[in-house]
Amino acid sequence: TFELTTKTVTKNESKQGPATGEKNKGAKASGTMTIINCTDDDITLPVGTQFTNNGFTFLSTVVAVVPGSTFTSNGDCYKNGKISGIAVTANTAGQDYNLSADRTYQSSVSGRIYGVGSAMIGGTTEIVKIVQASDCESLQNAINAGTNADAAKQDLTAQLKKEGITPIIDTFKADTTNVTCEPAVGQESPTVTAKATLTYTMSGVSTESLNQLITKEALKQAGDGQTLVSTGIDNASLTRENQLSSGSVVNFDLKTTAVSGVKQDEQLIKSQIVGKNARETSETLKKINGVQDVVVSYSPFWVNKNPNNPAKITVKFIPKDEK
Repeated sequence: TFELTTKTVTKNESKQGPATGEKNKGAKASGTMTIINCTDDDITLPVGTQFTNNGFTFLSTVVAVVPGSTFTSNGDCYKNGKISGIAVTANTAGQDYNLSADRTYQSSVSGRIYGVGSAMIGGTTEIVKIVQASDCESLQNAINAGTNADAAKQDLTAQLKKEGITPIIDTFKADTTNVTCEPAVGQESPTVTAKATLTYTMSGVSTESLNQLITKEALKQAGDGQTLVSTGIDNASLTRENQLSSGSVVNFDLKTTAVSGVKQDEQLIKSQIVGKNARETSETLKKINGVQDVVVSYSPFWVNKNPNNPAKITVKFIPKDEK
């Protein structure tokens, strides 16, 4: 179990682009409507009743109470149930709503209730750019696509290593937060700016602690009489097994190649071979894991065994490739 250390890098990014939405700021055409009721009953039409001619819709601005009409014996409407001078305004600005008089308009109430309009006048067209949702989305996507996550990953890796932490590379995470779009959607503007805060995180564990673990496990495999030359921590692989859970617990695999060698303890070796002859010395030292060969030499020539005084024994360690 190791303490998990997490580092964070925060960067603010922004992108600007043209607003692509359009809005007509012009005036709405207006006029009056004579409303005809070809039903038996009086009809009350609320404010906002729609009257449409060839796709152009006008809305009533006052309540209209329209009396019912009378009918011929064969059911034809005399169209005498009507009211005139009901003010209407186009539902959309634009000069295209300036329509000629005496057009027939179908009402939104019934096909038997319709209007005959006066000339509709005063409509003007003034197109301006406005911000729409897709403008913000495309800029936000551009921010995400343009961020240099690799640079942030290298930055976090360097920070962790500088503090003696070995990073678990696949804990690297990038989050986009505090996303804003200015001006807001629907507002008039020729351009729009998206802003976002990008937060990068990476976790790791103490390099010193990992070295202790590697040393313990490697020496257990290497056997007695060995020392660790390298834990391989600089090239070790720490791979996350799971997502961070509640409590920020992460399981990870550690893979490394450690290098061990003969423990170069002269005093221990001297104590093992005092008083022994060359054959016994060789047999004793070759039992040490990692020792490939032993050469024993005596001086002067008549000496045939090791001194009983360790201080008179000299031990030299010769690497394999220098033998």
